[in-house]
Amino acid sequence: KLNCKFIIIGTWGQNIKKYNMNNYENIYDICSNHKNTILTLEKLSSNFLLSVDNSYQIKIWELNKFESKQSFLINKFKKLIVMDYNNVVISCKHQLEIWNITEQKCKKIISCPETNFLIKLKKNIILFNEMNEKYVIIWDIEKQLSIKTFNLSNNNQIGILSIKLSNKLI
Repeated sequence: KLNCKFIIIGTWGQNIKKYNMNNYENIYDICSNHKNTILTLEKLSSNFLLSVDNSYQIKIWELNKFESKQSFLINKFKKLIVMDYNNVVISCKHQLEIWNITEQKCKKIISCPETNFLIKLKKNIILFNEMNEKYVIIWDIEKQLSIKTFNLSNNNQIGILSIKLSNKLI
């Protein structure tokens, strides 16, 4: 049994749909006013949702009313993760950008290798890999330094398909 009351889906048709998980019926359709396909939906808090379309427009939604509270453009990115209600991290070519959602601006740029994936481990700590997949790096955003680097280059064919995080590690 799923441990949730509803699921929220972004569509190719620029809409957001909310489904009841008990009977799988459509509860709510939202005309998102996104101009393009919705790439990602991220929960900011129990009351707010973030959506991003493929023109890199961010919208912040209040979940109870499904009203758009904010809308702004960010730089083209490969991956996006939510650190907390006010901050998201996006990976761009050779840098990580930390965006303050409330202020709608990039507040910090960190040079790094181009990445394939980006995962929040805990407050201010992220995990990412180098584009050529030879290294996996655990990074402290506040201190702007690498905590640990794992060298995966011993294997000729490296393909990171998934990462499983245990509650014991976090």
